[in-house]
Amino acid sequence: MILKNTNALSENYGKCTWTNSAGRQFVFSEYPIDYKPEGDRDIYLFCACGIFGYSPIYIGKATDLNSRLSGHERRDEAKRYGATTLLVYSPGGLLSELFEDNEKQLIQEFRPLLNTQHAMGGVFGTNALEHY
Repeated sequence: MILKNTNALSENYGKCTWTNSAGRQFVFSEYPIDYKPEGDRDIYLFCACGIFGYSPIYIGKATDLNSRLSGHERRDEAKRYGATTLLVYSPGGLLSELFEDNEKQLIQEFRPLLNTQHAMGGVFGTNALEHY
């Protein structure tokens, strides 16, 4: 689950957390879907919000987040599937292999619809991310 915290970045956006099965916590910054934040070596999620919380529709990684999100080839498609929110995880100066592992772990956990290497994904399946 990704839980929304109370410390907002703006009127409607803040921080979200998700704890994996090993107990490791991921803290995501929450933005409108079209926002292009600055960042190095970040994991990003295009998410839809349903009655059970956030559902990742696409998960990716970027060494330069702003450049990667400019004209992103999957953003419009994610919007057609209901994505309204961009979640960003900034792990800091991780080694290359750990950076790759973070993205893979999130994709394997949530199996987003538009990550085509996981054909079993779904928009509002059992892996919805809870928010408050």
